[in-house]
Amino acid sequence: MNPVNATSLYVSASRSVLQCDPRDPRALAELCKLLPFFRQSLSCLVCGNLLQDPIAPTDSSCQHYVCRGCKGQRMQLKPSCSWCKDYSRFEENRQLSLLVHCYRKLCLYITQSPLAPHVASAASNSPDLQAILSEGQTLAEGETGSRGRFLSL
Repeated sequence: MNPVNATSLYVSASRSVLQCDPRDPRALAELCKLLPFFRQSLSCLVCGNLLQDPIAPTDSSCQHYVCRGCKGQRMQLKPSCSWCKDYSRFEENRQLSLLVHCYRKLCLYITQSPLAPHVASAASNSPDLQAILSEGQTLAEGETGSRGRFLSL
């Protein structure tokens, strides 16, 4: 996924979170649709987890991203990409690093907001949303000592 697309998804997801009225089923459905797409745009093509220290090919238009720790391993692409087989051409991607940070902050915000119980209710049928809430809750628990209490799901 192109970081421009991930940036666009971040803007859309953030707007949806900030403008969401939990009493409006369409607004909640839109939010619950956008969040997994945004999360997927930040997934490593080797391990499938949220990118950590993202790297990308420098001279390719394919835009496939992996974690620095996954460099050299086989990507989960079918069919495989001929553009990015040479990991020696991969370098740090700062834009994706910032987007991962923004994603984490958005998850944290959701778990602390009045939207949390509504998104949690919608997540009961969606493993993708459950993972997003779990990531947000993990962040909230990590910051509890430094900032006080947080909404628990």
